[in-house]
Amino acid sequence: MHQYPSNRWRRYDKMARLPEGFVVIGDAVCSFNPVYGQGMTVAAIEATILGQCLRAGDVDLPRRFFRAAAKPVRVAWQTAVGSDLALPEVQGRPSLSMRLTNAYTEHVLRAAGIAAAPGVRHTRRAGAAARTGIRHRDTGSHGSSAVSRRTSSA
Repeated sequence: MHQYPSNRWRRYDKMARLPEGFVVIGDAVCSFNPVYGQGMTVAAIEATILGQCLRAGDVDLPRRFFRAAAKPVRVAWQTAVGSDLALPEVQGRPSLSMRLTNAYTEHVLRAAGIAAAPGVRHTRRAGAAARTGIRHRDTGSHGSSAVSRRTSSA
């Protein structure tokens, strides 16, 4: 049971004034409904971005960090909110882009039930990690992305 089964994005990137030398990452920036499993990934991406910002110096660090972090957070946010809006019990109307993304995701998930490779490719394309320079090891069409099927004799 999770205390906050919802999505909350605190838009530090849009604040007119920020405390100098103070940044927050992870759920303090954006918390996701735990059912989507995005929180730790987004926090790790934010940590990578924070490292890049620190290497560039500490001048206007909070503003640079929050603006840079907003880009990958937006990708995860749109995925989570779009998925929520696809549920009949959630009020609201998904935008055209959310409806198209949901339809595409549904198609990929169905394909992933047949072979893992399309799901892996979709995750790499849609994931914010690819936008921050984090590299993924591609095993090709065989390797670890291959799916073995078990048949039951019972």
